[in-house]
Amino acid sequence: MTYKTAEKKNTLSVREAKACFSEVIRKASSGQDFTVTVHGRPAARISGGGKRTSVFKVNWKWLEGMKPKHLPESATSIIRNDRDARG
Repeated sequence: MTYKTAEKKNTLSVREAKACFSEVIRKASSGQDFTVTVHGRPAARISGGGKRTSVFKVNWKWLEGMKPKHLPESATSIIRNDRDARG
């Protein structure tokens, strides 16, 4: 059975699934379900993960307000001052 044949049935052997795994994942993420078989018997199902959602929403206005009023010395100036102090 080739992938083209299996594509119509949405059933793949392990070998077929391995041979075109990226394609199977791409199609699964767009909503198509696949059954993977071992010796002709269903062993696993591959389906999309659903809509991706953010763990939390970022409050950009609040973050912008948290910027320090004055920035500390840059690393370059700290190193230069240390070098100059040592002589």
